[in-house]
Amino acid sequence: MNTNTQWFAHHKYLLPLLWLTLFIVITIIKGFSRNFFYITETYLAFSAIALLFICYLLIRKVYPYLLAAVIVAGLFNFLVFTISVYTYRLRLGGLNLVFQPHAMIALNIYVAVYWKQIQLFVSNLLGNILTEEDKIAYQKRAYRENLLKFKERYAKYSDESLTTIVEENKFVPEAVEAAKKILQERMTEKVIQ
Repeated sequence: MNTNTQWFAHHKYLLPLLWLTLFIVITIIKGFSRNFFYITETYLAFSAIALLFICYLLIRKVYPYLLAAVIVAGLFNFLVFTISVYTYRLRLGGLNLVFQPHAMIALNIYVAVYWKQIQLFVSNLLGNILTEEDKIAYQKRAYRENLLKFKERYAKYSDESLTTIVEENKFVPEAVEAAKKILQERMTEKVIQ
């Protein structure tokens, strides 16, 4: 996996936020150029976007839940990401739904990016519908993803620090395995040179 692919895989969770941020930036530019006064929901959207970026950088575990809440709030016009409120109506029998198309697209991006996590959440919610093969495949995928995260994190560690991680064996298995692999790769590079 090349570095661009790794970077995208690591930061793909920003896509829904970047989509909403695009509309916030356009709204700010239009507001300044037209001397426009924003509605309260737009100010709330500005704050929510700023909070999401801070959350992504500092408290990543909370980020997906907060992002989902912001998208749903935008979907039903509690937050407005554009200079004025754009809505579409969808009638399903007696049910009349009104939603923002920009937030609906953000929701679709969110679902695409978090698809595996959503599947796991729903399956756990509905009583473990996953087959044993699916569970094993999910565990293997989660192990590989965590291993890659630790390899990225430990890439700049010294050989002594990595050796300590391996020898003490106080870390999660993915962390120990990542430290071992980095040490092996460095030894292979030294032998080749």
